[in-house]
Amino acid sequence: MQVSIRDLTKVFQEKRREIAAVDHFSLEVESGRLVTLLGSSGCGKTTILRMIAGFETPTAGSVSIANHNMNGLPPNKRPVAMIFQSYALFPHMSVFENVAFGLRVRNLPRREIKERVEKILKRVGLTGKEKRAPNQLSGGEQQRVAVARALVVEPEVLLCDEPLSNLDQSLRIKMREEIKRLQKELGLTILFVTHDQEEAFYLSDHIVLIDAGKIIQQGTPKDFYENPKSDFVRDFLGGIKRVDGELVRVIAKT
Repeated sequence: MQVSIRDLTKVFQEKRREIAAVDHFSLEVESGRLVTLLGSSGCGKTTILRMIAGFETPTAGSVSIANHNMNGLPPNKRPVAMIFQSYALFPHMSVFENVAFGLRVRNLPRREIKERVEKILKRVGLTGKEKRAPNQLSGGEQQRVAVARALVVEPEVLLCDEPLSNLDQSLRIKMREEIKRLQKELGLTILFVTHDQEEAFYLSDHIVLIDAGKIIQQGTPKDFYENPKSDFVRDFLGGIKRVDGELVRVIAKT
């Protein structure tokens, strides 16, 4: 589903001064696209995600999904699901119970819950581990539980807050491939937050580079490599060389 963010602003009160974590942020996310909010720690990207999810109240601005204004709606009334950096699995619940939690909150019939949980666990490769507790799983398996729990409620928009940052390099590569595969198969609209440019360039249809709560540049990965708009963008991405010169003449081909 399409996500429209207009003039979104979040101001926090710190001691005797106000700090704008997000400053008049506007973005249109097309249905079925994977858009990454890229930036260093503290740039405001997670706050943007939390306002879309309903965990933070905007100081100003609005969030709309499929032309429906989300302002004022609690998280459980929004057509979104969120995967957290820490996974946020319930330690006292089994894999099955963790994944089924959102469906039970929605008061779905027991048989439907069982069918949907079994189906999504098969899709993420966790069949046979339904009765295990989170502490009996590897980091990659815990991440798959978090993905399954988010997808099982069939959200219109999936929000991912640095979900791969706690994994080692090999698992990160595997899981980002898994997320990309699921996004394409299910046609999900995903907003993905990361500070890792390699991850952003691999996953994204569209990248939004953020600093101090504002958009510095946005576009496809190719746009960033071929046309970085400022020294800040070049420095953040790294590996992009700038050569100053003067055009002397143009020789036309005959």
